[in-house]
Amino acid sequence: MVVQQCPQCSKTAEHGENFCAACGSPLAGPVAATPTATPVETPTRSTNGMAIASLVLAISCCAPLAVIFGHIAKRQIRERGEDGGGLATAGLVIGYIGLAMLALYVLGITAVVLLSDG
Repeated sequence: MVVQQCPQCSKTAEHGENFCAACGSPLAGPVAATPTATPVETPTRSTNGMAIASLVLAISCCAPLAVIFGHIAKRQIRERGEDGGGLATAGLVIGYIGLAMLALYVLGITAVVLLSDG
């Protein structure tokens, strides 16, 4: 089906008409009718809660829990097909950095205590 579109008011008219029935202005050349697209619903994937918890715990200085939650989240994401892999990885990286800093702190305190006079 070929339709014509009015350049003035954008109303459409059947092919063969010379003037717009709505506003009376001359019609433009024929325009091919475009089919109406039906909306397609895409399934939404949820973000893994353990991944979110891992990142929050890593940022709030609970490194051991962040590492544990991060590994659990990675396994759940792989098994369930959820989103949140990047959050879990970030929680693991920050958590391991926090654990390394904690270990250095404990070693430093231990060295100070052992090497001090008294």
